[in-house]
Amino acid sequence: MDATVDKDTLKKALTMQPPKVECVCERGLAKAELLSNGICRYYQKGTFIRAFYSEGKTAMAR
Repeated sequence: MDATVDKDTLKKALTMQPPKVECVCERGLAKAELLSNGICRYYQKGTFIRAFYSEGKTAMAR
């Protein structure tokens, strides 16, 4: 597959600030980082395992 990207799109992608880590949860040998762009990165024993989109909801008070 051959894909082309215009100069403006490429420049924007190369100059973007990386998302910041909003939250880190560690338990035993597992670690999860929630990034400001909604992606969650999961590590186990210090090795990157997977990245996925996350969503959080708050419980409604009755």
